Amino acid sequence: MVRQMLISVELGPMKVQWSAWCARHGLSVSEGVRRLIHAELGDEPELPDIDVPRNGKCFRRVQVALTREEFEGVVHRARVGGFAPHRWIIALVRANLSRKPQPGEAELRLLAESNQQLAVIRMRLGALVRTGDTANAQCELEGLREMIGEHLQTVSRILRASLDRWSR
Repeated sequence: MVRQMLISVELGPMKVQWSAWCARHGLSVSEGVRRLIHAELGDEPELPDIDVPRNGKCFRRVQVALTREEFEGVVHRARVGGFAPHRWIIALVRANLSRKPQPGEAELRLLAESNQQLAVIRMRLGALVRTGDTANAQCELEGLREMIGEHLQTVSRILRASLDRWSR
């Protein structure tokens, strides 16, 4: 039986800052401490294959070692795409395995705005049906057709940009 060796550290008010730092880097609080200790001791942390349950799924943790230049490149591309560095790497892997878009924050905001336009279209169509105003119906329908076309172009452009980002 392998016995785990534990250390308990009272962080006091630093706990909030430490937790936030770890969250920004995609680490648990414990994993962050382990990595700090390994870095200070000058050795590479050996991460066991750990299945991490999250949102009803089981994920396998993987360690990736990058040169400083590679990591800086990941950080830059992640920022440009609206990702945290670890999320960018995950999206890169998922996009290459699934060939499905992996939108970043900016793209998700654009999609949300486009969906708001769809909600407006829905309300205007409902009002058009309720009023039964056939005189203005053709003009209103043409305006709605243009809005739908803009929505489709926006969504298509966002999805294409996402797929292109990951296929380079």
